[in-house]
Amino acid sequence: MNMSLRKRFLLILTPLGIIPLLLVSLIMLIVVDDYIESSSQAVIDNVLEEVVEDLEHDLNVWERSFISAFDQTDILLQSLIHRNDFISYLDKAQPEPLNNVLKQLTADGNYDFAILLDQHNEVLASSIEDIDDRDVAAYIGSSPLGSRLVHMDHTAADIPDVREFVFYEDQLLSLLKLSSERSERGTVWGRYVVKTVLDDFGEFKGHLLVGELVDANSPVITITAETTEGVFISFVDGRVSFTSGFSAASDLTREQLRVAEGSEASSLTVQTEDAVEYRLMCSWLDGITGQPVALICAGLSLTEVNNDIASQVNEGEQAKYFFHAVLLILVVVTIFVILWAAFQLSAGIAGPVKHMSDAMLRLAHNEKDVRIPDSGNITELEELSQSMIQFRDHALKRFEAEEEARIASLAKTEFLSSMSHELRTPLNAIIGFSQLLQLDAETHLNDEQKENVEHIVRGGQHLLALVNQVLDLSRIESGNLAEELTTTPARQVIDSALQMVRAQARAHNISLVDKTQEQELPLLWTDYRCLVQVLINLLGNAVKYNQPEGRVIVEVIRQPGEMLRISVTDTGVGIPADQVDKLFVPFERLNHANSVLEGSGVGLSICKQLMTVLKGDVGYDSSYAPGSRFWIDIPLSTEVTRTCETELS
Repeated sequence: MNMSLRKRFLLILTPLGIIPLLLVSLIMLIVVDDYIESSSQAVIDNVLEEVVEDLEHDLNVWERSFISAFDQTDILLQSLIHRNDFISYLDKAQPEPLNNVLKQLTADGNYDFAILLDQHNEVLASSIEDIDDRDVAAYIGSSPLGSRLVHMDHTAADIPDVREFVFYEDQLLSLLKLSSERSERGTVWGRYVVKTVLDDFGEFKGHLLVGELVDANSPVITITAETTEGVFISFVDGRVSFTSGFSAASDLTREQLRVAEGSEASSLTVQTEDAVEYRLMCSWLDGITGQPVALICAGLSLTEVNNDIASQVNEGEQAKYFFHAVLLILVVVTIFVILWAAFQLSAGIAGPVKHMSDAMLRLAHNEKDVRIPDSGNITELEELSQSMIQFRDHALKRFEAEEEARIASLAKTEFLSSMSHELRTPLNAIIGFSQLLQLDAETHLNDEQKENVEHIVRGGQHLLALVNQVLDLSRIESGNLAEELTTTPARQVIDSALQMVRAQARAHNISLVDKTQEQELPLLWTDYRCLVQVLINLLGNAVKYNQPEGRVIVEVIRQPGEMLRISVTDTGVGIPADQVDKLFVPFERLNHANSVLEGSGVGLSICKQLMTVLKGDVGYDSSYAPGSRFWIDIPLSTEVTRTCETELS
């Protein structure tokens, strides 16, 4: 499919610019999206790392505070363990004055309270006034020894067996909440130790609880005021019972706070029933014996963290959408720029080339006033323009020369035509009178005169034939040949031509062999008179330039393209290979071995031009040796029957 140069430029240049642009844009899109996603993930990781760092920091601070509190209680415990004089206090006093003994004990040991319980968990004595079993039950129930948190309104039945105290003797301490509706102190915080009291016989006598009160402004109580907003602390005993709770720990269950026993630290995320998530950082605290006795957990609500993460991710998404929009605008603008540049470039090249093509087309139509267009300041087009200017100048000169040659040829043709007519008139008279002399030769002429008249008739006829050939050539060149293409039987053409040269062949002792006699020949689309003249010319040459007792063979074969080939073959000396190109040139005679034979050199030229008029062709088969073979191709008529086609094929 034909395509203009401008369209071809656009189809080539536009993809060369747009395809790399789209590939680069796609790569940039992938890289930037990946970068934004990785940045968002990095932001999320950083936020979570900050949360963990904050929790670890708060947890460390609280651990130090609790360890400090434990250290102070260790001093209390050690002093109580190594102090034996309180036993003497108990031995010397009667049950009634035991209260005074315990008061003296607390005063000497700088303790805040001392309570003596029997094996039934009943108060034998106390350094605190107005205390009863329910208060002591609250103390014990709030300790790490209790299985649950026991408030003041619980009954004494919830208090564990006092024998459990023996197992924890000299080992545990606890923060307990002294809360009594009847107590003048109200709500206070304290810590205590337990010591088993035995008599002189080693019998169990009771439990002694000795402890000190903790100021409400102590680090253990006020540590939550120093934490990050939203952070809470929970202090849980070794059985995962709430002994102290601060801030938002109340909505977390014990199971959610439980961690593997013996682990030093753990970080986990829990979710409450109301779908609130917490990030916890927990750590076990060891007692005096090195066994874990309490769990401290620092927690942070993830609501604000998730909001912060969502905000960061949203900013990343907005940045990604903004980049997509900017990239799309840049791609669209760049595509328009590429199209504009390709159009300008194609116009700068295709425009001058189109103008030059139009100029060449005008030159091809023999127009003389043709202007060569500007090259557009392109070196290659400038060279092409200069070449076209030179071509135009040469073409103008050629046009002038051809015009002069045409005028000269026309004058020659007119001269030859005029001379031919002028020559035919006297020749016809000479031939006519000579033939009259031949008719009277029997009575009026002797033998010598008869021979002379024979030469006159033969020479006149030959000269008339030459004049007729020149006249035919002039008529063809001048376009005055009146041909009439009709449906013509091939058999009639061949038979007529053979009949016309049969006498000439007999005179030269040449055999005419017609190999078409047994064939059913088709119909031809041609001019009968012109085709017979061509075939007579070929047969006459085959007879004239043949060897004595030679043969002339006529054959027919079907050719592709609905053409019929008639070939004429002789057994003469043939044509030299270096002279084949001169066969169809007017007035060119070959350096033939029989060059003494008369001829004008226009016979084959007339055949060539006549076959062109008849839409056929004529040629020479150089592969045949030692004689010559000429052929002519004639178009078949549309009325050719299937039978004829079968026979010929």
